[in-house]
Amino acid sequence: MTVMKLPGTLNVANGSYFTPINAESEPTPDEDLGSGGVMLLPDGLSSAFPHLAIAGGKDGLKYLLNRDNMGGQQAGNAGAVWWALTGGKMWGGPAFFQDTNGNSYVIYGGGNPLSTYLFAPATGALGVVASASGPGCLECRDAGSQPIVSSNGTNPGTAVAWALKTPSDSGGTIYLYAFDALKMTTLFNGAAGQWTVGSGATYIAGALVSPVVANGRVYVPTDGSVAVFGLSP
Repeated sequence: MTVMKLPGTLNVANGSYFTPINAESEPTPDEDLGSGGVMLLPDGLSSAFPHLAIAGGKDGLKYLLNRDNMGGQQAGNAGAVWWALTGGKMWGGPAFFQDTNGNSYVIYGGGNPLSTYLFAPATGALGVVASASGPGCLECRDAGSQPIVSSNGTNPGTAVAWALKTPSDSGGTIYLYAFDALKMTTLFNGAAGQWTVGSGATYIAGALVSPVVANGRVYVPTDGSVAVFGLSP
């Protein structure tokens, strides 16, 4: 329920932290902050806050944090540069990319449709510019797929957001989706394989799996195998 910043020595006494106002009430309904992970954003995105991080959790809240002044224990959420309830529960972190005009974007998923947010340098606020409404939610039942962005170098209009649509807790098919990262229109979707839940398993089917993009291929872990996608010859 806390985002901590530690020095290289890992000395907690010299660290700083951000703990949201609802920290004490969140664990009981299992809506912890940590499920959405923390992403360190590139330095210098905002002149007012040159060192930023973004975090989110199962309650759907997202926080943009000033790494130079984390804010400590919150009586409100004034210690965050920006915060908002912008969708459903999150079990995976965000993706970040910039366009050729220098605009910065964050892509977040969760129990709501995958969405692209534009970063405002002056205020540090995030605003939704597009959502992938076609496939609906990609992480509808305690899964953890997170988006990955790739592009053809810096060529405009080539940013692609990859994400997995994971099955329910009873198992099923994992699907790979590709979206235009700015418009969130679907470019491709295809079955990658199955995910089954064994007897007594405690993990949700397909939980915490993400696509990996490397060397012009997309790799998807499934039940007992890895599916590899690439352009048709």
